[in-house]
Amino acid sequence: MADAKELVRFGLKNAYYAKWDPKTSKYLAPVKAPGIVAISLSPEGDSTTFYAEDRPYFSVTANGGYTGSMEIANVTDDMYVDLLGYVKDANGALIEDASATPASFALLFEVDSNIEPARFVLYSCTIARPSEDRKTKESSIEVNTQTMDLTAIARNITYGDGTIDAVKGHLALTDASKTAYDSFFTEVYMPKKVAA
Repeated sequence: MADAKELVRFGLKNAYYAKWDPKTSKYLAPVKAPGIVAISLSPEGDSTTFYAEDRPYFSVTANGGYTGSMEIANVTDDMYVDLLGYVKDANGALIEDASATPASFALLFEVDSNIEPARFVLYSCTIARPSEDRKTKESSIEVNTQTMDLTAIARNITYGDGTIDAVKGHLALTDASKTAYDSFFTEVYMPKKVAA
């Protein structure tokens, strides 16, 4: 049995997206994105080292967010319309509009653990059109998933009396965080500054 300090994380479930409304500068209510399979994120940002006194004197890394991908069982019609700008016609057909600009949204999801599960939010995401592979059925049925390139950058949000450029947040389930954790998917989580 693992020691209480030996936390490991595994699994992925409960993905939601909350579209950013630029007119109100607020997120719309989160919408379930069923069938999440995988999220892959690689940090973006260059490191710079300044040399003085014949040695490295100062070093800084720029936080450019993340790039990666999101794999899902099947992209829903709502995701195509809300996030990729597709048009749904009177018959329910989805029409890809070449002039559409992908929408900005927050991505929320949950990861399990041997000690305490955690819920994550990426505050400013965009996705690209999904790649698709379709093939004939054989002696066994193989599920075809869809993968979309994902970019997550910072969004300037309120924090206490000021603001911060928030890229990502995560909230582990503890006795102290239970109320916030339970409501995590009802609206995009906004950090609360610790009172001085």
